[in-house]
Amino acid sequence: MIEMMRTKAASWIAKILAFFLILSFAVWGIGDMFRAPTGGEIVAKIGNSEISREEFQDQINRLLTIMREQIGQDFNREQAVKLGLVQQTLDELVNNHLIKMEANRLGLVANKTLIRQVIYNDKTFHNPRNQFDKLLFQKYLQQQNLPETNYISNLQQRLLNRKIIRALQSGTYVPQTLLDTIYRYRNEKRIAEVIFIPFPKIGVIKAPSNNEILEFYAKNRDKFSAPEYRQLTVLYLNPEEMSKEIIPSKKSINEEFEYRKDIETVPERRALRQILFQKKAVAEKFSKLVRSGRALAKAAKDMGLPKPQILGTLRKKDLPKPIAKQVFTMPKGHTSVPIKTSLGWHVLQVNEIKPPEAPTLISLKKEIIFHLAKEAAVEKIIKLTGALDDALAGGKPLEEAALLIGNSLIKVSGVDTLGNDSSGKILASIPKDTNFLNKAFSTPVGETTNLEETSNGGFYVLRVDNIKKPMLRPLNVVKDKVILLWKKNKTFQSTEQKAKSIKTLAISSGSLAPAAKKNGLSIKTSKPFSRFNRISNSVIPVSLVHPLFNAKLEEIVISPSSKGYSIAKLKQISTVQQPYDKRENQNLKTMLKNNMASEYFSQYSTGLRKQFPVVIDRSVMTKAVTGNLDY
Repeated sequence: MIEMMRTKAASWIAKILAFFLILSFAVWGIGDMFRAPTGGEIVAKIGNSEISREEFQDQINRLLTIMREQIGQDFNREQAVKLGLVQQTLDELVNNHLIKMEANRLGLVANKTLIRQVIYNDKTFHNPRNQFDKLLFQKYLQQQNLPETNYISNLQQRLLNRKIIRALQSGTYVPQTLLDTIYRYRNEKRIAEVIFIPFPKIGVIKAPSNNEILEFYAKNRDKFSAPEYRQLTVLYLNPEEMSKEIIPSKKSINEEFEYRKDIETVPERRALRQILFQKKAVAEKFSKLVRSGRALAKAAKDMGLPKPQILGTLRKKDLPKPIAKQVFTMPKGHTSVPIKTSLGWHVLQVNEIKPPEAPTLISLKKEIIFHLAKEAAVEKIIKLTGALDDALAGGKPLEEAALLIGNSLIKVSGVDTLGNDSSGKILASIPKDTNFLNKAFSTPVGETTNLEETSNGGFYVLRVDNIKKPMLRPLNVVKDKVILLWKKNKTFQSTEQKAKSIKTLAISSGSLAPAAKKNGLSIKTSKPFSRFNRISNSVIPVSLVHPLFNAKLEEIVISPSSKGYSIAKLKQISTVQQPYDKRENQNLKTMLKNNMASEYFSQYSTGLRKQFPVVIDRSVMTKAVTGNLDY
């Protein structure tokens, strides 16, 4: 919900325009809510509700986990404070409590049936067959360190927030002037003349002298140095490897099959054609004509109606109830009487009936065995982690802890930050997990990490045994690379210099033509292009779009790309005129409406603070974050 919060001080029109200029909104704050401390272990009081120190700390820990996964393991609490993320986390908690209290007052609820449906429909928890997989759900909760009750509570909160947002959206009005202004900004188009100078091929560049090689080598030491390598001892509980040794019992396979059989059975389907009528009398006349023996298409042609619409092969649940009730009792080839829905009167014909398709044990056995073995491996690992955690907490070295749980250690003689060994090959024995390498390169020598989880449900502990610092490779080893990079640098410099001279000549003459002729280059005229829509095979590289939209008519700009340099002259500015594209205009209107509803939500939240006063204890908040950091 925090992404939907906006500062009340800024106007919503300015923020919507800023969306297109900087593609983001500022996150609102609650700095004005600090009042006298409440004391004890309560971070905030919201009416008769409270945010405990423990609840706040859990959210902060979750925030740190997410940030470390995104930007690295060095991210700490002090950085979170400086970036305003701690304050934003508190904002979110406060607003959740406010909405929950208001929802209770209004009698809004998210019942268990709806929650179950939302969880089952969440693609995050679907297996390759696009079905809900309980193991994936449990794995997700485990990875997030989130009890199931907390997840359901959070989901209830999101559903309540969504209800309130939708209520606000229903009354939101987008001013036509605002819609027109942003539509024109998005769809303004420009045309430019372009000269393109490609980087020359490396092969045509003269080889550098020995002095040039030495100078380039000395100035670019970082490019020719071996990376830092770390020597590790790793205990890795890998569910994929453990599952290979597990053979599920025949009974568990049969039980899983019985559970899956109903879920994976494809229900009866029917291939349908229809004609939709707005008048019941016409529909009845047509239906009688077809049921008397006239072919559906022939009857439609005779009555001057459009061709029957092919609906495809559908399940009962794919159809509105009035239609499904009738067509799923009709035999093949039969035509229905007119059926009333909100769209009009339907006359349908059943062209084919596909009976239910139930899976067999043979068809599912391989997948069931894999699933059960993986599930058993994860359960086994969870039991082992308890014993492993106790051993490490008791001060036992990694070697002894491994013996206690019957697992062997992995010795890594050297690994870099990309997971490669000293020969540049990827190490296959270590966990395929970014967090593993982050841990390996943020842990001091001699220290053992805590028990960490991998993305595939495994666990590992590592110890850093030694660090080999980055070292400059000898010139005779990297000489070929030095020469190649020197040549690439020369191609860039020479092309840049040539592009600048062409721009200077074009500005002095007022045209690209003399400069193009002098250098034997061609001038191409672009198709009309906008700020946001990329045209395939355009002569305008992405790097040139922004400079051209900042340029004045007839102005000349220059920009590098991955393939060379472009010099362009802005020739035409085209503003969009009405009538606008209906679909694009409607999509824009919907987006603006959603953003305005978010602004109303911010104001709504401010109003709730008057109804449910918010009091924050700064001292408890500080202790919850760092224990001593004052901010």
